[in-house]
Amino acid sequence: MLGISLSSWSRKSSSEALLKIAKSNCKVRILILHEDYIALNHLINNELPAQDFSSTKKEINDMFEHFNKLSGDNPNIKVRQIQNGAIHFQLILTDQEALCLQYLYSRTGSDSPLLRYPAGSPLYDAVRDEFNTLWELNKDN
Repeated sequence: MLGISLSSWSRKSSSEALLKIAKSNCKVRILILHEDYIALNHLINNELPAQDFSSTKKEINDMFEHFNKLSGDNPNIKVRQIQNGAIHFQLILTDQEALCLQYLYSRTGSDSPLLRYPAGSPLYDAVRDEFNTLWELNKDN
Protein backbone atom coordinates (compact mmCIF):
# COMPACT_ATOMS: atom_id res chain seq x y z
CA MET A 1 0.00 0.00 0.00
CA LEU A 2 1.19 3.48 -0.79
CA GLY A 3 -0.20 6.90 0.05
CA ILE A 4 0.20 10.20 1.85
CA SER A 5 -1.07 8.84 5.17
CA LEU A 6 -3.53 6.03 4.29
CA SER A 7 -5.73 7.35 7.11
CA SER A 8 -8.76 5.43 5.84
CA TRP A 9 -6.94 2.29 7.04
CA SER A 10 -7.17 3.40 10.68
CA ARG A 11 -10.61 1.86 11.12
CA LYS A 12 -10.81 -1.24 13.27
CA SER A 13 -12.19 -3.35 10.41
CA SER A 14 -9.32 -2.26 8.14
CA SER A 15 -6.72 -3.11 10.78
CA GLU A 16 -8.33 -6.51 11.35
CA ALA A 17 -8.29 -7.16 7.60
CA LEU A 18 -4.58 -6.28 7.34
CA LEU A 19 -3.75 -8.56 10.27
CA LYS A 20 -5.83 -11.37 8.77
CA ILE A 21 -3.98 -11.04 5.47
CA ALA A 22 -0.61 -11.00 7.25
CA LYS A 23 -1.54 -14.02 9.37
CA SER A 24 -2.25 -15.95 6.17
CA ASN A 25 1.49 -15.61 5.48
CA CYS A 26 1.03 -12.77 2.98
CA LYS A 27 3.56 -9.94 3.03
CA VAL A 28 2.05 -6.51 3.63
CA ARG A 29 4.27 -3.54 2.77
CA ILE A 30 3.08 -0.06 3.66
CA LEU A 31 4.65 3.17 2.41
CA ILE A 32 3.43 6.53 3.68
CA LEU A 33 5.01 9.95 3.56
CA HIS A 34 7.26 11.20 6.32
CA GLU A 35 5.88 14.23 8.14
CA ASP A 36 8.94 16.22 7.00
CA TYR A 37 8.66 15.15 3.35
CA ILE A 38 10.04 18.10 1.44
CA ALA A 39 7.11 18.45 -0.99
CA LEU A 40 4.26 17.72 1.43
CA ASN A 41 3.01 21.31 1.45
CA HIS A 42 2.72 21.14 -2.37
CA LEU A 43 0.51 18.05 -2.21
CA ILE A 44 -2.05 19.64 0.12
CA ASN A 45 -4.51 22.17 -1.32
CA ASN A 46 -5.73 24.15 1.69
CA GLU A 47 -8.54 25.60 -0.46
CA LEU A 48 -10.27 22.22 -0.61
CA PRO A 49 -12.61 21.01 2.13
CA ALA A 50 -10.92 18.82 4.77
CA GLN A 51 -7.45 19.63 3.39
CA ASP A 52 -5.11 21.17 5.93
CA PHE A 53 -1.32 20.99 6.06
CA SER A 54 -0.91 20.75 9.86
CA SER A 55 -3.73 18.20 10.16
CA THR A 56 -2.16 16.11 7.41
CA LYS A 57 1.20 16.10 9.23
CA LYS A 58 -0.54 14.90 12.40
CA GLU A 59 -2.44 12.28 10.40
CA ILE A 60 0.85 10.99 8.95
CA ASN A 61 2.36 10.68 12.44
CA ASP A 62 -0.75 8.97 13.81
CA MET A 63 -0.87 6.50 10.93
CA PHE A 64 2.83 5.70 11.14
CA GLU A 65 2.33 4.88 14.81
CA HIS A 66 -0.78 2.84 13.97
CA PHE A 67 0.94 0.82 11.24
CA ASN A 68 4.01 0.29 13.43
CA LYS A 69 1.77 -1.16 16.12
CA LEU A 70 0.27 -3.54 13.56
CA SER A 71 3.75 -4.54 12.37
CA GLY A 72 4.66 -5.31 15.97
CA ASP A 73 1.71 -7.70 16.07
CA ASN A 74 2.81 -9.51 12.91
CA PRO A 75 6.25 -9.75 11.27
CA ASN A 76 4.67 -9.99 7.81
CA ILE A 77 3.70 -6.30 8.04
CA LYS A 78 6.47 -3.82 7.18
CA VAL A 79 6.16 -0.04 7.28
CA ARG A 80 8.38 2.63 5.79
CA GLN A 81 8.13 6.36 5.38
CA ILE A 82 8.93 8.22 2.19
CA GLN A 83 11.51 10.99 2.36
CA ASN A 84 12.98 10.36 -1.08
CA GLY A 85 11.11 10.15 -4.38
CA ALA A 86 7.67 11.42 -5.28
CA ILE A 87 4.21 9.92 -5.12
CA HIS A 88 1.35 10.77 -7.45
CA PHE A 89 -1.29 8.27 -6.41
CA GLN A 90 -2.53 6.10 -3.59
CA LEU A 91 -1.95 2.43 -4.36
CA ILE A 92 -3.32 -0.91 -3.26
CA LEU A 93 -1.29 -3.60 -5.00
CA THR A 94 -2.12 -7.30 -4.93
CA ASP A 95 -0.98 -10.23 -7.04
CA GLN A 96 -4.21 -9.88 -9.04
CA GLU A 97 -4.58 -6.14 -9.59
CA ALA A 98 -3.48 -2.62 -8.76
CA LEU A 99 -5.95 0.01 -7.57
CA CYS A 100 -4.65 3.55 -8.01
CA LEU A 101 -6.37 6.62 -6.66
CA GLN A 102 -4.85 9.43 -8.69
CA TYR A 103 -3.75 12.46 -6.64
CA LEU A 104 -5.08 15.65 -8.19
CA TYR A 105 -4.35 19.02 -6.61
CA SER A 106 -7.76 20.35 -7.64
CA ARG A 107 -9.79 17.51 -6.08
CA THR A 108 -10.17 15.65 -2.82
CA GLY A 109 -9.46 11.93 -2.76
CA SER A 110 -13.14 11.02 -2.92
CA ASP A 111 -13.49 13.08 -6.13
CA SER A 112 -10.33 11.73 -7.77
CA PRO A 113 -10.27 8.97 -10.39
CA LEU A 114 -9.80 5.39 -9.25
CA LEU A 115 -7.87 3.37 -11.79
CA ARG A 116 -7.82 -0.44 -11.90
CA TYR A 117 -5.03 -2.35 -13.63
CA PRO A 118 -5.07 -6.15 -13.93
CA ALA A 119 -1.87 -8.08 -13.15
CA GLY A 120 0.23 -8.61 -16.24
CA SER A 121 -0.84 -5.37 -17.90
CA PRO A 122 1.79 -2.74 -18.71
CA LEU A 123 0.15 -0.26 -16.30
CA TYR A 124 0.13 -2.81 -13.47
CA ASP A 125 3.82 -3.46 -14.11
CA ALA A 126 4.54 0.29 -14.08
CA VAL A 127 2.89 1.00 -10.72
CA ARG A 128 4.35 -2.20 -9.21
CA ASP A 129 7.82 -1.11 -10.30
CA GLU A 130 7.18 2.40 -8.94
CA PHE A 131 6.20 0.97 -5.55
CA ASN A 132 9.24 -1.32 -5.46
CA THR A 133 11.57 1.54 -6.42
CA LEU A 134 10.16 3.78 -3.65
CA TRP A 135 10.32 0.89 -1.18
CA GLU A 136 14.02 0.36 -1.84
CA LEU A 137 14.80 4.07 -2.02
CA ASN A 138 13.36 4.54 1.49
CA LYS A 139 14.74 1.40 3.16
CA ASP A 140 16.33 3.44 5.94
CA ASN A 141 13.11 5.27 6.82
